[in-house]
Amino acid sequence: MEGIAVATSNGSAALARASTTAALDYAWDAGAFLAEDVANSKGLTKSTAIKAIDALIDVGLVHELPNTLAEGSYRFGRPARRFELRKDSGVLIGMDAGRFHITTMVSDLKGNLLASSRRPIAVAEDHAIGRRIAVFEAIARTLDSAGKTLKDVVALTIGIPAPVRDAKSPAHHTGFWERMNPGFREYLVDKIPIVRIENDAALAALAERSQGVADSCENFVALLAGNRMGVGVVLGGRLTYGAHGGVGELGILKHVNGVGESKGLVELTDRWIREALADGTIPATHPLARITPALLTPDIELSYIAADDPDLDPIIERESSHMARIGELLAYLYDPEIIVISGGIAESIGPVLDRANAKLQAMAHVPAPPIVASTLGHDVVPIGAIAAASQAARESILALMQK
Repeated sequence: MEGIAVATSNGSAALARASTTAALDYAWDAGAFLAEDVANSKGLTKSTAIKAIDALIDVGLVHELPNTLAEGSYRFGRPARRFELRKDSGVLIGMDAGRFHITTMVSDLKGNLLASSRRPIAVAEDHAIGRRIAVFEAIARTLDSAGKTLKDVVALTIGIPAPVRDAKSPAHHTGFWERMNPGFREYLVDKIPIVRIENDAALAALAERSQGVADSCENFVALLAGNRMGVGVVLGGRLTYGAHGGVGELGILKHVNGVGESKGLVELTDRWIREALADGTIPATHPLARITPALLTPDIELSYIAADDPDLDPIIERESSHMARIGELLAYLYDPEIIVISGGIAESIGPVLDRANAKLQAMAHVPAPPIVASTLGHDVVPIGAIAAASQAARESILALMQK
């Protein structure tokens, strides 16, 4: 890895110590820090903390800053040495490899965004080899925009619309899951040191936990409700997977009265609005009725939902009943503190959630969790992927330095 030195034999011995791991753990979350900060936080002696920090300096993960006298915080005695994680000593990649698009983010080790990109998946690419190549091209292009290369990458996380356990997805009756996860880790592991594959809704949950509305929750679900329904489940503060990674799959919705399928609100709203335009439920004088059907898009439709347009009241009512029934099912299955609606759809369904929450409170015979809108927008999955890549790098980077 460019920017990180290979450990010497003395450095390897130091890196093997728990104290060095503890010092890195502290540095990863801190800004500028002193050896005594590490010692006090991690229960080390000051001399042990200094040795551990020096070992991290030797391999390029920490650098020394001007001491307290030069920096201006000096009080008395010998000026204290100051340190900081070298956030530029490697980069992280977070990716949402969806059905129709690939969104890629590159950040430094602290998670600060360096570059991002979005590219469509062409019909001709929608097969195993095509998806692998498309993902690699997206990685290379985004790294180039950040002024980085593959040699700088410490960890990559890819989110996919399929259940995942240990980077693998089970067989699907149509082959869809295998197509969404065509052996990405095997394809990339010789190019990038750490490769993590996760379900996209699971990464949305990580994003909500790390910097979203669920940051103080130990038990919640993040519901991706755009083109399809799927949930990331956090119980006891940890992502929950199941034997094959299928905990968040919502195919069961086809058996729920009043729901009947696992299509997302974007697709359902489009269908219901077009039906309402055709049968006159939405009047011919409405602006939506004046748009040529081929030019009518979900973004336009959802803008009227967000505005709580009275002519769309039957649609909003239908959506809210739909969400309340799904919320009741999730309350029974997972007993969450909250249900977070994640993704771009969250920006548009305030009126729907207001009604859905009222319905859920009235209908549920178990404690009904509030349904809340995410604040992280369309990029919630790659944001979660960066968080997952950071976690993986934090756990494994010292072992990488010893190779």
